[in-house]
Amino acid sequence: GEGPAGDPLARDADRQGKPVFRARLVPNVNDAERVAGKRVLAFAGIGRPAKFFQTLLDAGAIVEREIALPDHHRFRDGEVDDLIREARGKGLQIVTTEKDAARLSSRHLEDVTVLRVSLALDNSNDFAALIADKIRVAPPPSPAPSGRPLPSGER
Repeated sequence: GEGPAGDPLARDADRQGKPVFRARLVPNVNDAERVAGKRVLAFAGIGRPAKFFQTLLDAGAIVEREIALPDHHRFRDGEVDDLIREARGKGLQIVTTEKDAARLSSRHLEDVTVLRVSLALDNSNDFAALIADKIRVAPPPSPAPSGRPLPSGER
């Protein structure tokens, strides 16, 4: 990605003659449509929650409340109930990341909108060609020595 962390790495790789590919996270079209124009309470327990909040804004959501939690935050039922209650009380749609949704109970998922994202490479054809080339030139795995039975997991 671009920014303070990615740019120096990309420059170093480029100087060394290594291929550099740029990518960005793009929201799922259907999920983005569900938040576009909506007033939302957004919560995220990921490494860079501000990036999630910006993705919501880019999708057209009106982010009225941002709740940034620590990465890998373990949600307590009462905590999520409080968030849902707050959102309802303010007439807001509650939205979180797919990663955070995986840590919510099924009863909470009924009330929470999940904004899924996927990785979009800026030049996916070049990336695919590089991978295909590396697969073609990879040496085949060496066979097991004669007379030695293969462990059960390798049969």
